[in-house]
Amino acid sequence: ISGLGADHRMFQNISVPGYRLIPVAWLPVADSDDMATYAMKLAGSIAVPDPVILGLSLGGMLATEIAKQLPAATAIIVSSAKCREELGFTSPFLKWLDNWGVVPDFMFNRTFAVQFYVLGAETNADKALMKQIISDSDPVFVRRAIHMILNWDGKGFPPNVVHIHGTSDRLIRSENVKPDYWVEGGSHIMILNRANEISEIV
Repeated sequence: ISGLGADHRMFQNISVPGYRLIPVAWLPVADSDDMATYAMKLAGSIAVPDPVILGLSLGGMLATEIAKQLPAATAIIVSSAKCREELGFTSPFLKWLDNWGVVPDFMFNRTFAVQFYVLGAETNADKALMKQIISDSDPVFVRRAIHMILNWDGKGFPPNVVHIHGTSDRLIRSENVKPDYWVEGGSHIMILNRANEISEIV
């Protein structure tokens, strides 16, 4: 399950021998959906029994919510938070974006230098891919997903969650999380540019 405004391309460099990665497609988000209800919608599209769910960023939060409801599942979350406290902040910028009348849709499909900095996209290849992914994202979904993040209850987490995090994540900062595995110098998009290390841990 990919992150906010992203898709399966973020996992393109992940390779785990003996396992096949199956992208979980985003489903329409209702105004009434919260993190837990939307997670269960996604769970309904997972046909594999006792799945191992790899979630990135927002996808990790959703994977955690699925793990709460499906104890037989295993959630491996990367560059994410497994409870509300690990987000560490309630961003005024996200609150501003959550105001449906403030930002026109086309702004959600544009990239800015600050995004590359926060995400950790440093090479031209990473920047080009992030630019393409963001330009392809659905603004309606992004708006609703921001609302879900800001209003995530996220109390506690189950034992069937494994957390991998980078020490240089500028979005979900390292001082706020307690992962099972650290990736030294890993950024928020380390699943893309540190994929060999992530694959080995997985």
